[in-house]
Amino acid sequence: MITEHKPVMLNEVLRSLAIQEDARVLDMTYGRGGHANAMLGLLGEQGRLVVVDCDASAIEHAEQHLSDDERITIHHEQHDAVVSKLIDEQFQFDSVLMDLGVSSPQLDDPTRGFSFRFDGPLDMRMDQRQPITAASWINNTDEQTMADCIWRYGDEKRSRKIAEAICNNRPVDSTQQLKNLIHGVKPRRAGQKIDPATKTFQAIRICINRELIQLEKTLPVILQLLRVGGRFAVITFQGHEQTILKNFIKRHKTPKRNKYQEISPPADHAILTVLERIKPSNDERLNNNRARSAQLTVMERVQ
Repeated sequence: MITEHKPVMLNEVLRSLAIQEDARVLDMTYGRGGHANAMLGLLGEQGRLVVVDCDASAIEHAEQHLSDDERITIHHEQHDAVVSKLIDEQFQFDSVLMDLGVSSPQLDDPTRGFSFRFDGPLDMRMDQRQPITAASWINNTDEQTMADCIWRYGDEKRSRKIAEAICNNRPVDSTQQLKNLIHGVKPRRAGQKIDPATKTFQAIRICINRELIQLEKTLPVILQLLRVGGRFAVITFQGHEQTILKNFIKRHKTPKRNKYQEISPPADHAILTVLERIKPSNDERLNNNRARSAQLTVMERVQ
């Protein structure tokens, strides 16, 4: 059963982006349009909204619900590809939103293979135009590389034993088969809330979708698309995303004043300041499981 996709920290996003009626807004992760529809409701006739997603089902949803609105432009693209295209077209935006991670419809559809809650094919591709599925990666990757991936992207302490179990039982083609192999290494204890397979599934998903590589490549280009005074909001869900965002901010934050010598940044170097870092309310955590680990970081370009 596919559950309703609830946009994370919707009110906080709308407040922090301070969208005006004539704004140009970029939603980099359409999903099922929860944030996009709310932002569209703030725009007047002169406002514009560009929505992006690499998932075909998300784009189908956007075209069914938004394509008749002349204020909307829809892009079925990977993040790095679409920002390069927008740079070439000399777009400038007043507000940009990135809502990272996986969406509820993706998790709840057994055929997509993102979740171990259902049995399904090991796909895990956010962009199903890409050739490498989770199954093809699992069944063709050497044990050392697999263990390194599970450790690096999942922080899984038993990564080497898990990779060994997977490689010794190939081919592995279904989510339940993979889950059972992980449980053979890390049995689920009575009362344990987080399934032992969670970190490994996360790591494989991040790896085959190149999620962190995409994020590192996209953030600096987003800053080029943002006008001076524009707002940029990013919703992260796990530590690796937050680390990449913090390093990006560090490279582009307002330089500290030196009482002996004030060094100005190059004129073409975009500078931003962090306005807020927000966690979901207790009520939202209770009512929306996806929000539990979320953090909203709001920035403004000042140069």
